[in-house]
Amino acid sequence: MGVALDTLIEFIDNIPAHDLISFPPVNGTIYHDKDYRLDNQGAGEPEIYNLQIQANRQSKKTTIQRLAPRTVAGPVHLSAALAAEGADTIRADFHAAISI
Repeated sequence: MGVALDTLIEFIDNIPAHDLISFPPVNGTIYHDKDYRLDNQGAGEPEIYNLQIQANRQSKKTTIQRLAPRTVAGPVHLSAALAAEGADTIRADFHAAISI
């Protein structure tokens, strides 16, 4: 999974900090590029959001297309406490939760 993994790591590292620490108002895509998307899959407990990174079918890379629409990193459960730790902590959680 060399290309897919390298591209995923780059995606995680390039998610803007405000997209990682802000609480999304609704379910859906928070941030995306041509290969991956950061999705809010909904709130579990009040003020805890289920964030996942999924592969995009529209990717030009066939290795990533084959992964779509699978979750490739996550879930990361975003709470006020985790958001207060900062974007780098959330990125580290996504790195630890890579599943490809």
